[in-house]
Amino acid sequence: MKKEPQSARLALHERSAELKQTLAPIRRGDVATLLAKAPRSERMFPLGDAELPYRVLVETINEGAATLDGQGKVLYANSRFAEFVGLPVEKFIGARLQTYVPAREQSKLQALLESGARGSANGHIELQLSRTRKKLIRLSLSPVKDAALQTICAIATDLTELADANEALKANEQALRHLSSRLLELQDEERRRIARDLHDVTGQKLALQCIALSRMMRLLSPTASEETKDSIAQCLELTNQIGEEIRTLSYLLHPPLLDELGLPSAVKWYTQGFQKRTGIPVDVDIAADLPRLRPEVEVALFRVVQESLANVHRYSGSATAYVRIPRDSDELKVEIGDFGNGMPLEKTKALNGDVAPLGVGIQGMRQRIRQFSGRLEIFSQLGKGTVVRATLPIQELRLQRESNEKNAARKDEELARPHGRSKAVATVTS
Repeated sequence: MKKEPQSARLALHERSAELKQTLAPIRRGDVATLLAKAPRSERMFPLGDAELPYRVLVETINEGAATLDGQGKVLYANSRFAEFVGLPVEKFIGARLQTYVPAREQSKLQALLESGARGSANGHIELQLSRTRKKLIRLSLSPVKDAALQTICAIATDLTELADANEALKANEQALRHLSSRLLELQDEERRRIARDLHDVTGQKLALQCIALSRMMRLLSPTASEETKDSIAQCLELTNQIGEEIRTLSYLLHPPLLDELGLPSAVKWYTQGFQKRTGIPVDVDIAADLPRLRPEVEVALFRVVQESLANVHRYSGSATAYVRIPRDSDELKVEIGDFGNGMPLEKTKALNGDVAPLGVGIQGMRQRIRQFSGRLEIFSQLGKGTVVRATLPIQELRLQRESNEKNAARKDEELARPHGRSKAVATVTS
């Protein structure tokens, strides 16, 4: 009688073990269909895993997906996220995400985790795979609701190729800007050389020709015909006109006042000549205490004034124009305006964009100002005129000029300082 309960317990234990063994694959999701047999019938029960489609989706997407705890420990990760750090999935799970982030990014990652535990958070994080290999990813974090453990869902997007492409694009743009700046410098140097040659060579020859023609007029005999006298007088007048035009062209190419007295004097001289040539009065308002700037900066601003007034004459139809250079402690602003036809809004937006569809002169002005960390803006309305504004950081430009002047003064002092060498004595004998 005592053996029967014992055998029954053994049978029950074996049956329980068999049931556990049967239920184990069902719980793991390895069984898709359960077949139940009855004495007279059979019935199939589909046990499809409701999470299976989502698992397949997570494992096949191009983004990295992971579940983290509040401390950044990886509780789950798909193969794509593991590829980001260069590890198999089984080694990546259980590691802390901070392990693969450089020290300078640790505080940033911790702030992201704290924000992600409370709500949605996004940010860029750099992964340090080795001493030379880095990867930039965009992390999107959000808390997992209805979970027994506080967990964070993390989606990672690889931005390395995009970042590298942006860096290459920036490098190309920087090289192009440097080339454009160099071309503008060479253009100004060539203008200066041509202006000097016109003034010193061609202008002097014309002056000598005027002297020769004047001497010829004086040496003419009293019996010379009136036709001869008129011809020589016309040649003399024409030579004077050519000399005047060459002198004006020389000053327009590079006004000597720009080097000698600075931007204010050069602008006033140019606007006076502009008014004589075009008949358009120009109101000039320049701060009296405007400091001298670096020569290349003054040349760039003068070219902006020159090109803007040329556009006023060509396109605006305005009866008047103005140039304003106010005094400001932080910025230097040069404004050239008119009250003419103006431009439609669409064209103004295009001209203020990075690439203007037309206007080589405007692009040249923008490049001249951009090389000194400045900006060129164009404001215009139909029927109300146009304003061109060039803005430069005056403090930086002034400090650079003062530094250059101090260095030049220091060099002059060093050259003037005696070095203890014996002086050479030159003796001239008759």
